[in-house]
Amino acid sequence: MEEKLRQAIREAVRDGIQDALTKYGLDTADPNAMQADMLYLRKSRQGSEEIIKWAKRSCVAATVSGFLLALWHGIKQLINGV
Repeated sequence: MEEKLRQAIREAVRDGIQDALTKYGLDTADPNAMQADMLYLRKSRQGSEEIIKWAKRSCVAATVSGFLLALWHGIKQLINGV
């Protein structure tokens, strides 16, 4: 009796997972294709995160460069007496 209940629960869980994945557009019939899709999504996410990191670094570098340039021009004008 207990084994039949466990089997029924396992089947219900499998069906629920397959339904949920199908609703999100994943084909559960081909596990290799699903793994490739997940790998692609992971690489895409990591690439996006890397682009965001580089964009933030670029903004900080541009801000610091602008500040240093303004400071340099200020010191230059102070020395020249303009």
